[in-house]
Amino acid sequence: MDEDVPSRDPEKKGDDPEEALAAAAAAARCSSPWVILPAIPKVIQDEEKHLVPGTDLSLQFADPPRSTMLAVSQRIQPNPSQSNFIIPYVVDVLPSGRLLLYTTHDTVYNGAYYICDAHTRVATRLPPSIENPIWPQRSVGFIENPRLRGHHLVAQLYPPYTTQHKTLVYYSTLSGKWDVKQLASSPKHQRWRCNGGVLAHDGKLWWADLPYGFLTCDPFADDVHLRYVALPEGCVMVGVDTIDSDWRKNLDKHRFAKVSEGKLRYVQIHGLPDEPMVSMWTLVDPEGPAWQLEYGVRLEEIWGDDSYKEAGLTPGKVPSIALIDPNNHGVLYFLLGGLLFAVDMRASTNRILHCEEFLLGDGLEVWDEYNNSRFVYAWDLPTTLLRLEPSSGTLLASIPLPNSALSLK
Repeated sequence: MDEDVPSRDPEKKGDDPEEALAAAAAAARCSSPWVILPAIPKVIQDEEKHLVPGTDLSLQFADPPRSTMLAVSQRIQPNPSQSNFIIPYVVDVLPSGRLLLYTTHDTVYNGAYYICDAHTRVATRLPPSIENPIWPQRSVGFIENPRLRGHHLVAQLYPPYTTQHKTLVYYSTLSGKWDVKQLASSPKHQRWRCNGGVLAHDGKLWWADLPYGFLTCDPFADDVHLRYVALPEGCVMVGVDTIDSDWRKNLDKHRFAKVSEGKLRYVQIHGLPDEPMVSMWTLVDPEGPAWQLEYGVRLEEIWGDDSYKEAGLTPGKVPSIALIDPNNHGVLYFLLGGLLFAVDMRASTNRILHCEEFLLGDGLEVWDEYNNSRFVYAWDLPTTLLRLEPSSGTLLASIPLPNSALSLK
């Protein structure tokens, strides 16, 4: 490990009251139930057998690292086709128990957005945005309204691919229609592709472009100011537009940004091909921006761990980053050869915590291009939907969920 990488030993907490409150909040988060949700659901054809009348979807919950399976009605996704990529796709998930789903029809460009409620298992279709088509899906943000509980916003910076955005196109569940806000301020930047998706964090939306960083704003503000937050020093890339498309595909495998323990984290596999290393940074001050390096671990150390071979994993092959444990930023999940495995990045031995087959809703897990962070979510669930049984660590349904596993071990 490099000398400038912090120790893996947990930091000791002092007696400061604010630190005590932060520790209590962290402990509460650690007890929050969460599941691993593949981004591609299964399409149900025999609805009478698998769906309760009046519902559009079903969920079969499972404890991590097993996948929680989402299935949707063929009314939502007609005529699915793997060969033509006519498949549904989960754009994002929220801790309110809602998820944003995009379904395709004749082509991937001809589809519809649905807000799905895991409590009622009902999918509500959004009207089309005629003047400003909402595409591509990865540039679409989904966020809870912090001022009006139960309401949500779907938003996209417009135009999607540009060096300076001008407007915010959004749909509010409160108004039930699409609208446009002119940005009060917007920085010039590299041509934005938003290949890292959009995150909802700290009451704001964060559009991630993995070579550069984030564009962020409060979409609920009357005057929307868009800000640029660069990646950690040494991570920002130059000349990306000249790089071949095959290399760009690896961005989803080797660069990743998500929220864990209430903080924005950035993970990168770098040092390829000679000395590949996995490093994580935490955004501690978006105004700077200031990033804190949490850890850096050489893949050689992980490959050499006895637990790696015991899990049936192949040393020497670079895995894809999949997700971060939302309750423990020291645990990363990776994908390799159709297997999803968890690694304790701060341990010195027995690093592999879990290893399971990764399943997608329509059998696409055998395709290598689906083995990356684009197609899997760590979904924090509300206590109104699921709770964690303290004695066994098992997820239990708090409400009846037909066709779902009510207690899974």
